[in-house]
Amino acid sequence: MDIFVFKKFIGSALMPLPLLCCFFVIALVLLLRKRYQKAIVVQCLGLFFLAVIANKYIAYELLATTEQTYKQFDRSQTVRTIVVLGCGHINDGMLPQTAQLHSCSLYRLAEAMRIYHLNPRSQIITTGYGGNEPFSNADLVRQVAISMGVPSHKIRAISHPRDTEEEAQAVAKLIGTQSFVLVTSASHMPRAMHIFETAGMRPTAAPTGHLAKDPSRAFWWEQLPRAESIRLVERWWYETLGRLWFNLRH
Repeated sequence: MDIFVFKKFIGSALMPLPLLCCFFVIALVLLLRKRYQKAIVVQCLGLFFLAVIANKYIAYELLATTEQTYKQFDRSQTVRTIVVLGCGHINDGMLPQTAQLHSCSLYRLAEAMRIYHLNPRSQIITTGYGGNEPFSNADLVRQVAISMGVPSHKIRAISHPRDTEEEAQAVAKLIGTQSFVLVTSASHMPRAMHIFETAGMRPTAAPTGHLAKDPSRAFWWEQLPRAESIRLVERWWYETLGRLWFNLRH
């Protein structure tokens, strides 16, 4: 099995919801075997786990520690190259191109465009493969940027990298060790910076797409368990697994 496919499968299997399903499957098996006491214990553990990952404050505290590692980009800095990491999209001709991009790709593109307009002499590099889609994420982000006014000769797409390590290798071949601005999701930024720096490059962080927002002024009914909170915990856990995997291999 391809190592890329293997790590994606393992990573998906270890996400909070699949783990939660394991609790209830085990409880069901125990129930069918008439081990009622053990089934109740496992089911209670599953419910406790669900209550934890669906809690707004716990989700915020977990993800905020990662997202706040790097501050927003300093607008006073002079920029020559802006690298936008790939995220995801769905090619669907019935939708406008902006709707085909996943929200994380839109956030990254918007931040790259903001920095570009502050530095109109800079160039943009988009990265990211297409998976099962007919066009790569890098190409679609490039097309959307051009439709928003970026000259086509100022933006280049690198369409083959499948993950952040491959993106770092591809960008290194293109610009060498020159300094550049790295645009990616705030939750992904610490891992991305580490990978690019390990590759001998000199990135400046421009995090965007922050998901952890201060919950202190939320209404009381927003304190109930929410799927949105599970998404934040999932994002934090995904990046934690990603860092562990990278550190094990380097």
